Amino acid sequence: MVKLTNIKNVFRLYKSDSSTFESTFYDLISGDNETKQTKGLAYLFSVYPGLISRLLQNKSISTLLKNKVNVNFKSLESSDLVTIDAEMLSNGKPIIRRDITITFYKDNKKLLLLVIEAKSIKQNDVGDITSQLLSYFDPTSFPSDVNVPKIGITLSKYRHIFDNDKHYFVSLTWMEVIEILNDVLALIKEESILQKRLIREYLKFLLEVDGGMKFYEKEVLSVPAAGTIQQITQYDIHSCPNSYSYKTPLYIAFREKGGYMDTLYQIEDIVVINPNNPSYEVIIDKSNLAGKERVKRYIEDRRANFGFERDIEYRFYVLSKKKNIRLVHRPRISGLSGHCYFSLSELLNGHVDVVVESKE
Repeated sequence: MVKLTNIKNVFRLYKSDSSTFESTFYDLISGDNETKQTKGLAYLFSVYPGLISRLLQNKSISTLLKNKVNVNFKSLESSDLVTIDAEMLSNGKPIIRRDITITFYKDNKKLLLLVIEAKSIKQNDVGDITSQLLSYFDPTSFPSDVNVPKIGITLSKYRHIFDNDKHYFVSLTWMEVIEILNDVLALIKEESILQKRLIREYLKFLLEVDGGMKFYEKEVLSVPAAGTIQQITQYDIHSCPNSYSYKTPLYIAFREKGGYMDTLYQIEDIVVINPNNPSYEVIIDKSNLAGKERVKRYIEDRRANFGFERDIEYRFYVLSKKKNIRLVHRPRISGLSGHCYFSLSELLNGHVDVVVESKE
């Protein structure tokens, strides 16, 4: 008998008469990148149940389970069946498609339903995600889930805040999922070769979808802020419409009149809120947002002075008060009205006139 041990094997999938050097399981999944992300994550839940346990331990989800849904974590651990459905279809018309549905059973009874709406890792503005999640729990569309405890989970690039007095919704970011997958990798035993390989391939796929993103996409984002610089520096908060297609930076620098920048701010948190919602203060208070008091004061100040232009969601950047870099030479860029990106080395080299790395 021939023993093929310690031999590297390579799988290649050919498309249009060509292939990548080494294809993965996720190249077999049909659809665009967003569909592959969703189906791939659902499959990981099915091959490694420990990933579901790790998901339940997320602070926002575990708090909802305990305080709102009233489902005991230990009862979920004693489930005798957990089903994972990708792209589950509703009854009747119009057809509603749930991205990922995780259902816990005990003695043929449904204990809990987790429904995940997964947006692309690259997508900034996800639209009215609350309405989407509500449609997944519509009793007419999904009659078999009536009276079953449910949690809706949105998976997106940026974190959203929901009013959980009305709905049991949780926001997770793709970066949190990447961190969970990395944590899980460390717990899987070495002999579980397939599980480790699938998780590593999925992580590789996610990072390639977002252009090599790790913990940030660009080193420094620079935005014009002459109109709101007073509020930014007073509260260490910046906001912009969530439709703005900024890449996630390691630092953010604000350009004053003349294009000057004097500080590189490290970002502690990014969250999406509608500041024109009459209940925005209550929603923020009940969240685990870093710097929530600063965010509320910033919103109040800006509403009274500069204002929020439209009744839309805004993205709020919570800036560090300590982990910042002073730019004593005050680098500048002239003749540019929109956002741009710099390398750290360009802004720290001591030159006043600096060169933009990219504008996209």
